Amino acid sequence: MTEGFKIQPGSTGSVLDNPASWDVYIKRSKNGKVKLFIITQESLEKFGWAEILDKNIYDKVYFMSLDDLKKAHWKVKYDGLPK
Repeated sequence: MTEGFKIQPGSTGSVLDNPASWDVYIKRSKNGKVKLFIITQESLEKFGWAEILDKNIYDKVYFMSLDDLKKAHWKVKYDGLPK
């Protein structure tokens, strides 16, 4: 995970740098939605991505359609509360 995708709890950060390039990706996805996972740095360091997904070790997951992202101006508000 790159530095650009880190969003601190209680803050709003950009979901994607180039929304136009994601239109086709989202439309081609299995359910027309993208999954956005909120994962702590500690969990990433301790478990790794495969185990996090296998055991649902994440604080929150968003399932967002292209319309959802456009309505939110390509931003997600994470309140810092666990799932």
